[in-house]
This record gives sequence, structure tokens and C-alpha cells, in this order.
Amino acid sequence: MKLISRRLIALLSIFGLSQVWAQSMPEGSLNEVFQCSINPGFTFEQVLEVGRAIERGPDGPSLVFYRQPIVASSDRIGTINVVRYWDNFEHMNKGLEAIQNTASAASHWFTMVDCGGSRRVGINRNIDSSQSSAYEGGNLDSTLVSIRRCQIAEGHSAQDVYSGLLNFDQLNRQAGDRSGYGFVQMIMGGNGSKGSGIAIRTIGENPAGLARRLDAINHTAVTPEMFSTCGDMSLWRSHIAHWGL
Repeated sequence: MKLISRRLIALLSIFGLSQVWAQSMPEGSLNEVFQCSINPGFTFEQVLEVGRAIERGPDGPSLVFYRQPIVASSDRIGTINVVRYWDNFEHMNKGLEAIQNTASAASHWFTMVDCGGSRRVGINRNIDSSQSSAYEGGNLDSTLVSIRRCQIAEGHSAQDVYSGLLNFDQLNRQAGDRSGYGFVQMIMGGNGSKGSGIAIRTIGENPAGLARRLDAINHTAVTPEMFSTCGDMSLWRSHIAHWGL
């Protein structure tokens, strides 16, 4: 008993033993994000078509999405987010080497967009993914995604964020809600936040499913204590370019 910290004892008394263990944070995967603009003479539909034609091979990313802003800050007009998922850094390194050594649709794709060197990498963690079926399990070409960016408050950790979001999800998830829910902790290429910057994202099973969730959740102006600041929510249409699960 002496080995148990006072903090853990406090958690046990507040939440109960079973809930504390249920909140253990998974290791997560890597989320790589490029902010790109589409070059003159090309359309988003053409960029998506060529992106889907890229041969990624066994070392390629597990998932690739192209996201168009629907409701976002004005500086995102005419831009897209290209999001790639990797198992870990070793997987990403193998995939990047494979891309460099392959002459394919990828080279044509980079003539269609300008990503301006904007590249960020974060750790993606899903909240209780057993309840979710984003993109109808990969059977839907596109869906809606909401994103809210926050800063972890001093004295709090990613584990605190995971536990807090899990509790929020349990309180707000309605029957039949199959939305994917989680957060990305930015660790590379950010604004010098040293791992405190996160993006909370909700991915719809389908567009109607995300709309129902947004109608059902509690949109409060109060910032949870685990965050120092949070921005407004943004809304995106996310298209599958590659589904390798």
C-alpha cells in the first residue's frame, strides 16, 4: 500500500478503481500533417484523384486523408490538410525512403500543390475506439471532421487530457453515436509549445452522424482545467486517399 502514490489514492477515491484503469492512455500512432495550397490550373478533385493513384506499398502510411476547410479561420481559404498516419517513427522513416526512391504519381502530385515546407508530426490517441466506426469503417469515401486546438495547462499531462476526454465522451456520447474521438499531441514542427499543443478531433461515422453529435454535446464556454487555452472549433470535409488498415 505504501507504494501507491497519494495522487493515485485520490483518483481511486474520486473515480473508483475500474474507471481509473479504464483511463490508461494507449501508446498511439504518428499523425503527420501538411498544410497545402492547390496550384493554379488544378482543382481539388484532380489533386484527390492523383493522390488516390499513388502506389504506397507495404512501407507506406497506414491511412491518408485530404481535408477541406468548411468552417475555419480565413487564412485557410483555398488550402487543404494532407494527413498521413504511421505506426511509429521507424515506419515513417521506411515510408519516406520508399517515396524518395519511387517515380510515380507522387511526383506529379507535388506539381499540383504547394505545401510550403509546412509539416507537423504528432502522437495520435483514440478515445475508446471500440465504440467508433469513422468513415463507416473505411467504406465511405468522405465524412465530416471537427477539430479544436488547445494548450495543455502547466502541471497537467497528456494522460490528464486522455482521462478528461474519455469522461467527456462518456457523458456526451448518445446511443448509436459511432464517431471517432481523440486527440493529437503535436511534438514536431509546431510553434515551440514543447508538446503542450493538442488538436481534439471528432471524425464522423458519416456526415449526418457528426452533425448529430455536434447537436448533442454540451458546447460550453468554460475551458477545462487541464487546458490553459482553447480555440474555436473548426469543421472539415475529410476524403480518404488511402485506407491501408
